[in-house]
Amino acid sequence: MKTLQLFCLSFVLLFAPYTALNAQFIVSDTAGASTLVNTLVGNGITISSAILNCPTISKGTYDRSTTLGISKGIVLTSGNVVVAPGIYCGIDTGAEGFASIDPDGDPFATFFDSQLDSLVFPNTTFNACALEFDFVPIDSFFSFKYVFASEEYPEYACTPFNDVFAFFINGPGYAGNTNIALVPGTSIPVTINSINENNPMVDTFPNLNDTSYCRAMGPGSPFNIYYRDNSSGLELVYDGLTTVLTASGKVSPCRSYHMKIAIADVGDEGYDSGVFLEENSFSSGASINSRANRDSTSIYISEDCEDGRFVIRTPSVRSSSQTFSLSYGGNAISGLDYTPLPTSITIPAFRDTASISVRVLSDLIFEPHDTIKLYVINPCTFLPYDSAILIIRDVKPDTASYTLCTGNSLFLGGATRTGVGAWRDTLNNVLGCDSVFVSKITAVIPFNQCQEIKHFVLTIDFYQSQQLR
Repeated sequence: MKTLQLFCLSFVLLFAPYTALNAQFIVSDTAGASTLVNTLVGNGITISSAILNCPTISKGTYDRSTTLGISKGIVLTSGNVVVAPGIYCGIDTGAEGFASIDPDGDPFATFFDSQLDSLVFPNTTFNACALEFDFVPIDSFFSFKYVFASEEYPEYACTPFNDVFAFFINGPGYAGNTNIALVPGTSIPVTINSINENNPMVDTFPNLNDTSYCRAMGPGSPFNIYYRDNSSGLELVYDGLTTVLTASGKVSPCRSYHMKIAIADVGDEGYDSGVFLEENSFSSGASINSRANRDSTSIYISEDCEDGRFVIRTPSVRSSSQTFSLSYGGNAISGLDYTPLPTSITIPAFRDTASISVRVLSDLIFEPHDTIKLYVINPCTFLPYDSAILIIRDVKPDTASYTLCTGNSLFLGGATRTGVGAWRDTLNNVLGCDSVFVSKITAVIPFNQCQEIKHFVLTIDFYQSQQLR
């Protein structure tokens, strides 16, 4: 049994000033199973049968984190999410707080998980929290991002007290429940003993700390490159955490799988841990966005001026190429308003993006904006599951003819131009004038981007025409 510190009662006086410092970090424990899963899931995943086996205080959502590296998402803990002054510390208490449910009379100690028990045998789990759901991926690969954090850090690294969490997947291609919460590039589970600062506090706990506990996790353990110290953190209560990690797996498209996300204390119910999962990161297949070529923040393209592109992106790099089916919508007409576009796109191996160039055609007709909408097709339902749009803005023709007779003047005001290029106007001679100056007027727009121009400099070249009688 660990020697437990006083818990959140000792830090009540710190809450008032700390809340002011940490006003942006928002946590809530009101979400149920469906809300948690829908918050986690992104493109290319259909979910069903969400189940939560967890104390009501131990799960929730968070937003505006500047510490985790993933600003928004869901959280499961072996403690509690929201602070209860004098009783429990929440995850937003800051490192000066202490995340540990009181082991004496803990009402949640009976929450255990048999699957997690199998990972830590002969130890047992306490204060377990598990979220389960079925999912159908549209692609042969899925992934999501997460961070593991714990109050066990750093004192209890390389000890028998090793809180546990896992992402269990079950379905076609998997032999039973398989944990995919692994140290990158290894088959070693992510735990306190596999990821830490590799500096056991043997002086503090000489009978507990032994690097053999860490080395026993597997070759290369412990991996300190994935560890971050948070002992002076102002936002998050846990004293240590991992870098942002990615869990992923190979799957059969359009088939059903079961996912279980679980976390628990091990050995006793003190010193809590939490796992944070990024909003909308549980995804499969591709996502799509659009942009103008010269302005990546704009979805507006223009005739004779600015072309654009659609960018298709997968969650991670793959060792084999991936092909996605596409369809198009919008009121722009292929072959008239823009060059024809492909009905599929392939992302090459070892890349995570590919793009489709959109060339705008000039029809010399000034008309309202046209739109091109690109859809990525779900191979399971043959319906779109993600889309992006480009908007074509026409450039109003700037050519006009004027008559200028001797002694008269011409006011060239109020002209505007959207586009890059030159504005030209020709003054033509007409019968009936005694003498005519014919002039070519050119206004060069000194901007290398498409925008409305209200002020520019005219360069005027006059020459004397033959006198007309």
